[in-house]
Amino acid sequence: MSPANGKDVWKTDLEVELSAGPGVGEGTVAVATKDGHIIALDTKTGSERWRAYIGGETLAQPLVKGEYVIVQSIDNRLQALSLFDGKQRWELEQNMPALTMRGASSPLLVGPLVIAGFDNGRLLGVTAATGDIEWDSMLSLPTGRSDLDRLSDVDGAIAVVGQDVYAAGYQGRIASLAAESGQVLWSREISTHVGVSADWNSIYTTRAGGEIIAMGRSNGTEVWRNDDLLRRDPTLPVPFHTAVVVGDFEGYLHFFSSIDGKPVARLRQGGKAITSPPLAVANALYVQSDDGTLAAYTVVQDRSKRKAPDISSTADES
Repeated sequence: MSPANGKDVWKTDLEVELSAGPGVGEGTVAVATKDGHIIALDTKTGSERWRAYIGGETLAQPLVKGEYVIVQSIDNRLQALSLFDGKQRWELEQNMPALTMRGASSPLLVGPLVIAGFDNGRLLGVTAATGDIEWDSMLSLPTGRSDLDRLSDVDGAIAVVGQDVYAAGYQGRIASLAAESGQVLWSREISTHVGVSADWNSIYTTRAGGEIIAMGRSNGTEVWRNDDLLRRDPTLPVPFHTAVVVGDFEGYLHFFSSIDGKPVARLRQGGKAITSPPLAVANALYVQSDDGTLAAYTVVQDRSKRKAPDISSTADES
């Protein structure tokens, strides 16, 4: 779709149900199907290049980088497929706990390493070219007597700033790790299933009850906490200009100051819930609600008549 006006550039009917994606890179769009296939398309035309069977369903966005399409399936397997023909290059597997949450974090690339979180609470740094594990960090240690108490999935978003990796485990902790070694730089006991986001100053997360928390990126010290959205199922906070943005179950977008967490703006996109985090690209914020409506917003620069920033919808396509 055109980022300027939301009009279709191309549309391709793959005649299957999709479970994850799109992952974009190297002129390729990669999506995952519910029956365990990865489909690669051309970004300019939408024409299909290849389909590959990975042996299981994936809920994680594929990572498209260099010569590889990296995919992580819900059975705790990480695979690298050739960008050119979809053939498997390597695979690794982690042990599967008796009980897990339905979800998966999307792998990221930092230098030569793929960073991936698993349902056993581990965060791995894997060489993209070979699949060798360079480091293995227990991010969320399973504790408790029952399988429910021992849930420790790393299912939420992972953030990277420079050579620092930020990740969270359910019923565990949020930690900052060195990308090259996996060394834990700091950690805080905060449970979240949505993961973390980051800008140059802070990292952000949403707790299960709906509290939004900002922490200093260098040491994890809490900067502010906002409980205005308790029981409204807010999404992961996303940095946008000088604010962080979250969606909620009623279709509202809430803008909070990234400095002190105070509310600065609110708007309603529609009557349907927003469960996917907004996406900030350059000066635009893209939001998709659960009924399929996609909208783009920009901050109006003329603030002479209002103290809070005006938010303007620039595109709306369903």
